[in-house]
Amino acid sequence: WCGKSILPERRGASDSYGITYTNRLAVNCPDGSCHFHDELPVQVVDECMYEDPPTILLATIDKFARMPWEARSRAFFGIGKNFEYCPPDLVIQDELHLISGPLGTIAAIYEAAIDQTLQHPGGRPKYVAATATIRGAAEQSRRLYGRESRIFPAPGLDVDDSYFMKIDPDDTASRRYIGVMGQRLTPVTITVHTMAAMVHAGGVVSDGDEYWTLVAYHNSRRELGKTMTLAKDDVPARIKVIATGEGSNREPERPCHEVVELSGNLQGYEIPRVLDRMKKERSSNDAIDILPCTNMISVGVDVDRLNAMLILGQPKMSSEYIQASSRVGRGREIGGVVVAAFSPTKPRDRSHYENFLGFHGSMYRWVEPTSVTPQSPAALDRALHAALILALRMQYLRDDEDARYFDLEDLGHKAVVDAFRERLHQAVPAEDRAYFDEALDKVISWWQDAVERFGSSLNFESQSQFKGLMQHFAKEHRDPARPTLNSMRNVDGEARAF
Repeated sequence: WCGKSILPERRGASDSYGITYTNRLAVNCPDGSCHFHDELPVQVVDECMYEDPPTILLATIDKFARMPWEARSRAFFGIGKNFEYCPPDLVIQDELHLISGPLGTIAAIYEAAIDQTLQHPGGRPKYVAATATIRGAAEQSRRLYGRESRIFPAPGLDVDDSYFMKIDPDDTASRRYIGVMGQRLTPVTITVHTMAAMVHAGGVVSDGDEYWTLVAYHNSRRELGKTMTLAKDDVPARIKVIATGEGSNREPERPCHEVVELSGNLQGYEIPRVLDRMKKERSSNDAIDILPCTNMISVGVDVDRLNAMLILGQPKMSSEYIQASSRVGRGREIGGVVVAAFSPTKPRDRSHYENFLGFHGSMYRWVEPTSVTPQSPAALDRALHAALILALRMQYLRDDEDARYFDLEDLGHKAVVDAFRERLHQAVPAEDRAYFDEALDKVISWWQDAVERFGSSLNFESQSQFKGLMQHFAKEHRDPARPTLNSMRNVDGEARAF
């Protein structure tokens, strides 16, 4: 960690690895001469961060769903008698285009409660959102954050230099697109022939590492499974047919023996290993020949050595096509090659093939507008009660048993509810605000009714001896509890089909 090769003395495992745990987790450099020998200022355990809030907090948006369950997260907002911290004054959201659809809709409801909580001590943070492929950003920002948006930097005076993109006077493109459609051929034949040609070419056109690894993009894991089988059998056989008379740097008997997938089929611990292998050059024994992948590669994969991609079938979204294909040709020295293999039996693929030049000449014009609809009844039914609980728990009703003390006659409680309602209104046009009012009034009535019926036995979380306002989706319903999210992605329990 300090740039030295350390061989510690034979001590306990925690000393050797620089990790200690007494009442809190601490990470340190084992080298006694390192500045961080005592402790690195890094923390990864939630409970430790509740006790000592960090200066910079890195998290996924899924963590929002845990806040109604865990009142100690109020420490991050600078709320509580034991804290003298200011609330966050800067919120950075990367890849804004991903916070759309069902995820963005649910997140917008939680964002309303979080934004209202951030403003409770008197602050109002600045939001900075970054994205490369988005349309309708102003509407999405208003639905998510209840604010008007500004694009930075503003468009310049020169069309050839917009800060984000500059026209290269030497006409050396960072990547070139090629469309292929095999008429009267099956999808399997198209895949085998195109992939074999690209893998073979990667070992012929250069003595270096530029095109050694072929990234094969798929729209589904089902299609990826077929390619995994083809890449280990049919593709090598096809390469032996077309490789006659040409010198290749690949092994004649095993032209593509390193086939590694990157998809949701992998376990969590396997993903970093694959990402690390993607950086291995051809001189390494771990260099990948073919990388079949899904849209997992579309975000956050920045490997300069990747310069060849095969896209098997047109992705459903233009933004996804742009994001996926931009994973290659990211280095400055050599351009990337993207081959889109279209199926002749799919009308959408044929349309993109026939309009290939027109589409690729103005790809960003075809990016679909994002959809965030926090006022939809299904989203309100699933998340609004949790957002209201979040707002009140962060500011007043901290403990689990405080659920029984909710009272709109209390000026503090009423102020939170009114501010939360106003923040919800800011996210949608005036004609849609009635959806929020109706749903919020129902949640308030449900909570008040639970207080009247169960009194001192009412808690926030449903437990064996107490009634609760919230329970996990997979558990059997216990009145008055509502199923409440723990994550914004996987929420429902499994069901068997007969």
